[in-house]
Amino acid sequence: MIAKISATENLGGALGYNFKKVEKGEASILLAQGLYQNKEETYTMAEVFADMQALIPEKCRTKKTVFHCSLNPHPDEKLSNETLMQIAKEYMEALGYGKQPYIVFKHNDIAREHIHIVSLRIDGEGKKINDKFEKRRSKQITDALERKFGLIPSSKVIDKAMKETPKVDTTRGNIKEQVASTLRMVLKHYKFCSLGELNAILSRYHLAVEE
Repeated sequence: MIAKISATENLGGALGYNFKKVEKGEASILLAQGLYQNKEETYTMAEVFADMQALIPEKCRTKKTVFHCSLNPHPDEKLSNETLMQIAKEYMEALGYGKQPYIVFKHNDIAREHIHIVSLRIDGEGKKINDKFEKRRSKQITDALERKFGLIPSSKVIDKAMKETPKVDTTRGNIKEQVASTLRMVLKHYKFCSLGELNAILSRYHLAVEE
């Protein structure tokens, strides 16, 4: 399972992206924590936005107050809504967002079902939730969840992507597109801290970068 985390200051954008999917029938709301539910027992964009916006102080020192994350199981996984909800709860709790207001959407607009979570990066007092080494901790959490729920390891997804991405071949022409395709795959699946680490990966595809 691969997690993709982003930080933004656009609460309306993060919520709007997901609620538009719901309106089109391409997504559904799995669960919501700490948010108002109306008499019809549903959640609307306006109500969720108002709830979350009310918790953001006018003079908040944290600029990117919105947490937006997608959790992507292996394409071959067919998980129940109950399992996805439990995974979302345990992921948020382990990452430090367990007491935060958040809403979880299940997307089915593509063959690989996945979930999106929108929350806040600050608590009720405007204090920022600890995000040190967030991506590293996230990887540790998803690895643990894979073991607990018997999921297909994300390493297999990376291995498959590597095998399906051909090495750059100058005799085939269209070099620009070959390079772009390889870079998209590498930047999507790998984390690196230096040009040396990046070049170690790119060398497999007959590529290198220079400062």
